[in-house]
Amino acid sequence: MLQEWVRAKLEEESYRLTPQRKAVLDVLIANAEDHLSA
Repeated sequence: MLQEWVRAKLEEESYRLTPQRKAVLDVLIANAEDHLSA
């Protein structure tokens, strides 16, 4: 659900959901409750 919302927002702003962006999005969604660091 969240991924579809982000995809719609990207398309709305004329961005494409590239494989790299999808990978980042997947990590962010999977770890939404955690604090991520590099």
